[in-house]
Parts: sequence; structure tokens; C-alpha cells
Amino acid sequence: MPTESVRPSVESAPPGEEGFSCSVPTTCQPPSAWGKDPWPATIRDITTTELSMTLNRRFERGTGMAIELPGDDGTSSTVLARVTDLRALADGVWLLGCTFISELGSDEVQHVLQLGPLGHAGIEGRREPTPAPVASAVHGVLFQAQTEGGAMLRWFVKRLDLAGTWPLPKDKVVAMRVGGLPPETPPVELRVRRCKQYGSYWIIDCHFVSTPADRILAALTAPTSDRM
Repeated sequence: MPTESVRPSVESAPPGEEGFSCSVPTTCQPPSAWGKDPWPATIRDITTTELSMTLNRRFERGTGMAIELPGDDGTSSTVLARVTDLRALADGVWLLGCTFISELGSDEVQHVLQLGPLGHAGIEGRREPTPAPVASAVHGVLFQAQTEGGAMLRWFVKRLDLAGTWPLPKDKVVAMRVGGLPPETPPVELRVRRCKQYGSYWIIDCHFVSTPADRILAALTAPTSDRM
């Protein structure tokens, strides 16, 4: 990915500009802020040496970043990078070009690219969700929950089928059935802490009502598409 594709400028992007090769939800933060809530972001392009991502805040050139990357086994890993380019887009969104401290493997890059649709058309800024009385399906939901051992688990659901109000209110308990397990397996129960929209996708911060068995957690974070 040549750095020219990011265009090191802070002027607003032309309306309707396209050309992104993926749209994969992630989180990022400077290593100095480790332990605080990370910033939601969206990976827009990635190679073995660089990536570009959009988020709703600016980081200056030279800033070190810890970026979460999804792995083949459904878990995520943290990679370190440095901001090399930035560009202001519409509605307070920033496009950041980052160079990895250590080069990625080609299989890691391909896994990320396969998670998002190609040719993403345009970028939406952060906006407050509009409550709907009844929702039958919601597309693009990133769940994140912490286990009793302190590990943070994240899994992305392309289509979330449900009945009831949306967005989910705080403290609401939801049951999620995990695919690939015997039908008698009990659903995973989650208590919602926050349900908020970022750009074109949603993030649900939650915690387990009771920590599921390891085999259920492994199936939960495996790359599947439809749950709940």
C-alpha cells in the first residue's frame, strides 16, 4: 500500500470518494494509554508493512499505536505501528496511515482482508443512534466482553437477528446461541454495559452473566457470521 494512497493532507476529502479495500472493525490506542478504553476504528486497507484506518479522533504523525488485529482462531492480537500520514474526512472522521514496527505475515493480511467487503463506498462519521421500536436484524455488530481471568474477547457478527428494541439498553440481559455446538448447549448470557453506533457498525460492551465453558468461548470467537 503506497503512502500516497493516504494523501498526507488535513483538508476535507471530496464527497463520495471511494477506493477502500476492506472495512473491518478494530480498536486502537497509544501504548501510553494502555489499560484505558481503546478507540473504535475501522481498518480500510492493509499490507504486510502498513495499514490505513478511520476513526473519530486525530493522532499526530509519529504517534505510536497499539492496534488490534483479528486472528485465524477468532481471537485478536495487538500489533504496534506508527502514524505516518493523516487526512481529515467528512463528519469529524480521520484517515490514518500507519507503518508496522514489525512486518506482518501474508496470511495475517489475507485474513483481515477477507473479513470485510471489498470496495467500501464512502465513510460515515460518528452519530447518535436513532432508537427503533422493533428490530428484526442489525448488520455489523462488534461484541467485546471480559472474562473472569481478565482476558478481553471480541467477536464480530455480520447479521444479528433479534426481536425487541434497538439499541440495547444498559443492563439488559441477552442470550446468544453459538453455532457449531450441539443443540442442547445452553446460550451464552450477556449483560449490556453500552450499545453505541460508530460509523457504519455497532459496538456492544458487555460482560458474561456467568463465564461459559472453554469450548463455548472457543466457538463463540470462531469466525462465523450469524448469531443471537
